[in-house]
Amino acid sequence: MDNAELRDRIRRRGIYGVRWTGSSVNGRLIFGLIILTLGLLWTLDNLGLIDSERVIAWWPAVLAVYGFAKLTGIGTRRNVVWGATFSIAGLWLLAGSLDLIHAHLFSLWPLMLIAIGVTILTRSSAPRTDVSDASAEKLNTLAFWSHTVRKVISNRFSGGEVSALMGGTEIDLRGAESVEGGAVIDLFVWWGGVNVIVSDQWRVVNEATAIMGGIEDSTRPPAPDARHTLILRGVIIMGGVEIKH
Repeated sequence: MDNAELRDRIRRRGIYGVRWTGSSVNGRLIFGLIILTLGLLWTLDNLGLIDSERVIAWWPAVLAVYGFAKLTGIGTRRNVVWGATFSIAGLWLLAGSLDLIHAHLFSLWPLMLIAIGVTILTRSSAPRTDVSDASAEKLNTLAFWSHTVRKVISNRFSGGEVSALMGGTEIDLRGAESVEGGAVIDLFVWWGGVNVIVSDQWRVVNEATAIMGGIEDSTRPPAPDARHTLILRGVIIMGGVEIKH
C-alpha cells in the first residue's frame, strides 16, 4: 500500500477505523450543547453555587462562534454569507447583553435581506445544476423560508446534512444506492418539514429526536432482499419528517 492510498483510507475511515460521515459542527450538535449548558447552569444556580444570569449573558457567543466556523470552514461546510450573518448577530447580541451598546438588534434586520440577496446572486452566477450533480456521494441542503427538492441517483450515497428552517425539503432516494453500513442523514428541522422518498429496497432506521414535532414512517416493511439502509439522525423542533415510498 503506497502513502497516497494510506492517506485516503485514513481520511475515509478515520485513525481508529471509524468512518467519517460529514461535518462535526451542525445544528443538532449546537442545539444539544445549548440544552446541556442551560441545564447545568440552572442546576448550579438552584443549588446556590453560581449566579446563572451572569453566565447566560454570554449565550450570544455561541452564535458568534458558529458564524466564525462557517466563515472559516472549521468543522463545518464553509459559507461566507451565513457565516458573516451569524457572526455579526452573535457579536451584536453579546455586546447588548453585556451593556456595551444600546441599539436593538432589530436595527440590523436588513442584513438578512443582504445575505439572502448575495446567496441568490451567487447561485444564479454558478453553473446550472444538471443530473450529474445528483450523483454526488453526499447531500447538503438548506431550506430557509423556502422549499427545495433534491433527487439523488448516486450508487455510493453516504448521507449528508438536511436543514429546514421554516421551510420544506423533499429528498428523493429512489434512484440511489447506499454505501456499506448505510447512508446517514443528519436532520435539523425547526418549524419546517422534510419528506424522504425511498424505494422498497431501502430499510429505514430512525434515530432522530423530535421535540414538539413528529416523525412518520409510512414505508412498507423492507423486502427480504433489501440492500440499502437509511439512518436518520438529528433534531426536529416543532416540525415534521415523513418517510414514504
